[in-house]
Amino acid sequence: MLDGLWAYGGHWMDHFGHFITETLTSVPTDHVTDEEVRGLVMHPTLPTRHGTPDVWRDRLAELAGLPVARHIVGGVDCFPERLVVSRRRLSLNAFARPGATVLWDRVTRAVVPDPRPEDRVFFSRRRFEADMAAADPEGRNNRSALAWDLDALEASFERAGFTIVHPETMSIDEQIRTVANAAVIAGGSGTALHLAAFATAATRVLELGDIRSGANPVPNQRVVCRARGQEMAYIAAAPDSELSQDERLDRAFADLF
Repeated sequence: MLDGLWAYGGHWMDHFGHFITETLTSVPTDHVTDEEVRGLVMHPTLPTRHGTPDVWRDRLAELAGLPVARHIVGGVDCFPERLVVSRRRLSLNAFARPGATVLWDRVTRAVVPDPRPEDRVFFSRRRFEADMAAADPEGRNNRSALAWDLDALEASFERAGFTIVHPETMSIDEQIRTVANAAVIAGGSGTALHLAAFATAATRVLELGDIRSGANPVPNQRVVCRARGQEMAYIAAAPDSELSQDERLDRAFADLF
């Protein structure tokens, strides 16, 4: 038995993008700062990935103002004396309701009280993919799946005035500060672009597809951008295109700028 009032927080996701889009949108935001709430009751991610570091999750939870006490329901049922459960504010790959951005906003304000969306930022996957390919040469996330010349890609974005960043090398606060002050965020399909949740409505998002994402942007990215009111553009991976990589990017830049 858990005494007192607890809040149900959905799943304690161990995947960065899903934590942003599912965990932070599941917490009953009207109650998490209530001193009467003892803590959060949550389900673990299944299957659990052992060894997932808690530093980034704990920091995002701290910035969002979540209670420190968390009861992760494992192999034994849990019986809170009282439990508040929020309506679903975001459905993966489907929709976001009003209120989905409450904790996203709180996180952003905690790091950047007065964002100035002026920068152009490109989230490079070059180092990340190289590390993944070295660790698992047969994995589906290796560089061959991206259908882009990553070194040339960075050079193209630099010429267009973008700062090249490698988000996996940055602290959570640095990542949030970067997107909050970005006028344009660009990067490959995947988790890093979900950081747009902490950007402003004035920020534009450019997603570069890969062989996995195909002709359309990642559905959950569209959900994030719609919830934020952000303009979004997409360039599909087209290794058989008659246009060169630079020509395709130049067209996208012309549309954006």
